[in-house]
Amino acid sequence: MSKKFFSLVSIFLFLITKAQEKDNHSIILKSINDYYSLASENIHIHFNKNNYLTNETIWFKGYIIDKKSNGLNYQTTNVYVRILDKDKNEITNKLFLASNGIIIGQFKLNESYDSGTYYIHTYTNFMNNFEEDESSYYPIEIINTKDNFSIQNETSIDNATIDFSIEGGKLLLESDNTIGIHITNCDGRGIKLSNIKVYDSKNTLINQFATNSKGYGKFDILKTKNEIYKIVAEQSGEKIEKNLPFVKSEGIVLSVNNYSDENKIAIKAKTNNFTFEKIKDKNFTLMIQKNDQVNLTDFYFESTSRDIILDKSVLFKGVNIIRVLDENNNSITERLVYNHVKSASKIILEKKNKLNDSLTIKGLLKDKIANFSISILPNETITSFEDNSIISQLTFNNYLLNKLENYSYYFNDYNRKKQFELDLFLLNQTSLKYEWNNILTKKPIIKYPFDVGLNIEGTLNQLIPNKDKFTLTLTSFANGINLKGKIDENNKFLFENIVATDSTSFFISLLNDKSKYETIKLYSKVSNNKNRFLKTLPELKEKCENKIFNALTEYNSDFPYLTNTTILKDVLVSDKVKLKLENTTNFYNRGGSQGYKIDQDKADLYYDVIGFIQSHGFDVKTVGGSVSISNRTINSFKGSLTPAIFLDDAPLGSLDLILNMNLNMVDEIYINKRGFGTGMNSPSGTIRIYTKKQFGSINNEKVNSKSLLIKDGFQKEVPFKNPTYAYYEDNAFKKYGTVHWIPNLYTNENGEFEFKIPTLKQKSFLINIQGIDNEGNFYYENILIEVE
Repeated sequence: MSKKFFSLVSIFLFLITKAQEKDNHSIILKSINDYYSLASENIHIHFNKNNYLTNETIWFKGYIIDKKSNGLNYQTTNVYVRILDKDKNEITNKLFLASNGIIIGQFKLNESYDSGTYYIHTYTNFMNNFEEDESSYYPIEIINTKDNFSIQNETSIDNATIDFSIEGGKLLLESDNTIGIHITNCDGRGIKLSNIKVYDSKNTLINQFATNSKGYGKFDILKTKNEIYKIVAEQSGEKIEKNLPFVKSEGIVLSVNNYSDENKIAIKAKTNNFTFEKIKDKNFTLMIQKNDQVNLTDFYFESTSRDIILDKSVLFKGVNIIRVLDENNNSITERLVYNHVKSASKIILEKKNKLNDSLTIKGLLKDKIANFSISILPNETITSFEDNSIISQLTFNNYLLNKLENYSYYFNDYNRKKQFELDLFLLNQTSLKYEWNNILTKKPIIKYPFDVGLNIEGTLNQLIPNKDKFTLTLTSFANGINLKGKIDENNKFLFENIVATDSTSFFISLLNDKSKYETIKLYSKVSNNKNRFLKTLPELKEKCENKIFNALTEYNSDFPYLTNTTILKDVLVSDKVKLKLENTTNFYNRGGSQGYKIDQDKADLYYDVIGFIQSHGFDVKTVGGSVSISNRTINSFKGSLTPAIFLDDAPLGSLDLILNMNLNMVDEIYINKRGFGTGMNSPSGTIRIYTKKQFGSINNEKVNSKSLLIKDGFQKEVPFKNPTYAYYEDNAFKKYGTVHWIPNLYTNENGEFEFKIPTLKQKSFLINIQGIDNEGNFYYENILIEVE
């Protein structure tokens, strides 16, 4: 056979190999693009603190980001936030309306909560589409004020746990292997130990190592033999030990050094002689990936070890996955690394002035437009924000199954030592959140819609001829909604994307082609307001009880004393009790309405509803059996004088129903002569009539609208209100108290901002500030401010 023939064969095989490599790359890129084609969300919750008493309120702000862009997700509207106990039982679940990627809310606590650890869980319905759990969990401590408690710090290793993670995934025979170790006490905190020993099956000492303050360490086994290795840790006469897994005779492992060189990352793919003989002519792909971003390079094994030195520019900002893929794109070995990109911007706070009992703080984030939330606590607070910062949650923990704790320990004054310890933490990730087999074989399908508002749907229970000549209207003055819809061929209707506030009323009316109200009978409901989270929750229960709670018969002086908990000793009873209005929260713009309680004196004076309305600023005309009511003052350029009239919160299409209605049937009447805030349908005021319950409800057949009370709708945003504490200088307030909470603060175009806080007799404050700028950069600072 000629040399020319060999050359042609070599060229032919080379071209085939290159074609296969190109084809493999196309498959990899397509799989990744498909898998990350849906925009996934992550939510960070900033709480005003993490230790609460049962007489307090949990205040929070949520930042919703698009995971790929790292910026606020302006599309999200429906966000669920719920409280779980330590056994994952749901205590409460509320729906919050996101605006421009932000939610602001609160949970009012009460004495029904037992003392202990609870979890705040937040999610969207859209998250149910993904293989991974993209929701967020946050532990908080709730202490019942009737309890006393003590904290027992667990320092013994008697109940400690040893977890390990082998770099590259397996102990490979006749290869050098690196093993990561994490030693924790019973409540999950790391234990710092020295002189931890590694023995082979003959009890021969082969290595020694130590764990850092977070309980992480690592060691090497050189030229690993086919035997059982074990780890032994001792402290104060106590000993724990754990065997490593069985050694594998075949495979490839990965070793990564991301901390020794500032500009390079050193990757070593290793195998043994037995495996090398099988793979020496095969192509492998080194893949570096974050979300839908990927870099690929191919390599061959020329010996049992292959070194690959890459510039760090191939890494993406934040957490990266490094994988080795075989010719069939199967993942052989994988590893997490972190690429730190230093932020040049820093929040600066300084005192501007102190006036009376308040302090003005001036802030600067130079040349950045940002949105912040700020918690102000006494400097001696027991609250720590370290485990749940916006940076650790949205740039780090959202890519992991095992969360990083104590963000500031790693990232404050970030240097090579901290980089090494952070890499040690990543080495000890026992499994990856994003499995390659899922990426390669599955493409997310939208089974659960991206909710935008709520849907109001229903069915008319009556025969409607010529449906095209009729229109349905959906009205809510409280929510500022006035919509028109149609009836389909099955007598059904649907109003979509409604911003419906919890505990408000909507009214559905039927109009004919002459815009006259028709009698209406229907069934209606709200949908997509109770979507559940369908994935299995992670283990949340504490590993041990490190807190002891004992019930007290009296208020615990260790907790801040609220002025509204004072026991009333003397009560003065007047001769005449003013009756309290009961329907003031039922409707919007109640501040512009004058409410009247209809007692017997008023019923005797005016006799009927028409007489009462006429004597309170309206002209009333009755012609035959019909009634018309008009305002004496024109409040609109349209010149309409007719007010909107409601009976038990249902708008009246015809006023004939209240003709001859006796005031003895009426409980309350609310009159708003100006009509501000009630929309264009009532520019000349509103009149709301509420009947007494003992008279029963008014015949609904005569009211040409049907009301729908919204349950489990969007929560109302409530302004922060600080509890009024009895004392501000005692240790109880300094440990548990709240000074102030500012959920939404924007910088100007120069990055300047300003806020004011009450001093509450404190000498210094801890200010925790978190937020995001318009470029998708996150900010987290704990800043001490002296009052004087």
